[in-house]
Amino acid sequence: MLAAAVVIGALATPGTAGAQPPEEPAPGEQPAVGEGPTATAAPPADGGEIAAAADDAALIVAETAGLLDLLGAFAAPPAVVERELAPVYEAVGWEDDDRGDLIDELTRLELDAEDALLVLLDEDVPLSREVQEALGGASDEAWDAIEAGDVTDLDAGLYLAALDDLVQRNGRGPAAGTMRPIDGEVLALAVEAEYAALEDAGESTGGTEGTSSDDGAGSELVLVLVVVVALAVGVGVVIGLRRRRPGAGDQFDDLLEVSRAMSAARTPSDVERTAAEQVARLLGGADATTGAVVRRAGTGLSLSHETRVGVLDPGRLGEGVLGRVVATGQPFVGVVDHEPAIRSLPAAVVAVPVIGDGVVVGIALAVRRPDRPFAEEEADLLAKFGPITATALESARRSQESDEASLTDPLTAVGNRRRLERDLPAVLAAAAGPTALVMVDLDHFKAVNDGHGHPAGDAILREVAAVLGSLLRPDDGLYRYGGEEFTIILPGADEAAAVVAAERAREALCARDLDLGNGSHHRLTASLGVAATAGVGDIDGAGLVARADRALYEAKRSGRDRVVASGALTETD
Repeated sequence: MLAAAVVIGALATPGTAGAQPPEEPAPGEQPAVGEGPTATAAPPADGGEIAAAADDAALIVAETAGLLDLLGAFAAPPAVVERELAPVYEAVGWEDDDRGDLIDELTRLELDAEDALLVLLDEDVPLSREVQEALGGASDEAWDAIEAGDVTDLDAGLYLAALDDLVQRNGRGPAAGTMRPIDGEVLALAVEAEYAALEDAGESTGGTEGTSSDDGAGSELVLVLVVVVALAVGVGVVIGLRRRRPGAGDQFDDLLEVSRAMSAARTPSDVERTAAEQVARLLGGADATTGAVVRRAGTGLSLSHETRVGVLDPGRLGEGVLGRVVATGQPFVGVVDHEPAIRSLPAAVVAVPVIGDGVVVGIALAVRRPDRPFAEEEADLLAKFGPITATALESARRSQESDEASLTDPLTAVGNRRRLERDLPAVLAAAAGPTALVMVDLDHFKAVNDGHGHPAGDAILREVAAVLGSLLRPDDGLYRYGGEEFTIILPGADEAAAVVAAERAREALCARDLDLGNGSHHRLTASLGVAATAGVGDIDGAGLVARADRALYEAKRSGRDRVVASGALTETD
């Protein structure tokens, strides 16, 4: 469920209080989003379990609402509710089958709903009233009416509000005083993404086992899940767009292309660059339109990317229109004569908030000449662009975090062997001179584990990593190679310089009273092997490691607590 948690959790748009959706706004009027930069109740960092449970529950609520509608259980809902539920029903895709079969399916869903509710309550999620009622099951009277083919007192708007809470806030209601302007298109995309994620997870993880190694247990499984996350962003949105109602036309084809481009971006920076390019493509046409993405950074704003350099003033982004978009969560479209963030005025501007976890995390905007103001349909297109950007950003962020975790030793927080195998070839390829490698092995470390226990050994490894890290230059790299062995990359150092650095490290370790974590201390020695390239391109990473390892072996064989350089070895050593 990780992939679905990322996709659905990131499709965050502003939300409204109460069971009933709000009245439709007057023509030209934007729906209220709430006060301040938090457009909805921003949940704390819940972790994957809560997000996954909310995703499961969201799908159950959507399917339940679709079945109840097919069974004729809802009284005719208000037009605004019916309009927003239509794309959700279409995404679920129930068919008008035998009534008995539909009731059996509804019974199964009600049991699933009760289980999902218990899971969310066990996670101590402060669920909204709508979520609790939608998952709590129909009353006996409602069931009697369903079986008799009569209309019940069940409220379609309540299911819509519950789905909105689960998709956007992990089951929480909106913040006090804010609204829930529900977007059925966005909820339908979330449901489609959940279906796609379930399908992709089954295909991608079939026959794949997580592996455990000294440099991070289960890292292969983490990487598989990251791939599923990326697939869910692209495939889920694509499926959702293809099944939209007739008449959506070219707009959904445009957004389909956007989702494909976004799913190919691997880092948040790549997503923001792609988003700016897609804004310019979508709204450019024959006009010289600049697309840009502005990132929220703490209490201020920073320019992530603009397709034409110099259009925006990076030092004044928080002033004027862009500042108001962030503060209110409201989009803006119009021609501006006085806008501090835009260098050439007047200008036509359209800007929409990018909202993640209920908080404005950035702005997507377009700027062009004032005699070509943005039309209403262009503003509407960019508004739909926002959730896709938020989804892609969240997916890229989690992908980056997972990638970082797979390259970091969890005990010492330094790079692991996998990171060394990635970094060393890159360092050698970029080198304009020699590169040295130092391998460090703690002498008699097994005696520490045997005499004081593995927690004491772990405490020593953490402290050794800290001591070695304190001696490094900014461009040097420290890695836990495995067990009690560490490796250091020294870019630009020849063998003589590396020997000096290695001696300094050996002396620092020998002089240290290492804390065993139980109130006692221990001193140990270390053996170090040094190797360096003779010039650019004379040896690859594997060869350099082999040289340093051979030198380390000689240091241990000849008595330990010493530094041996590869260049000093003879053929018989």
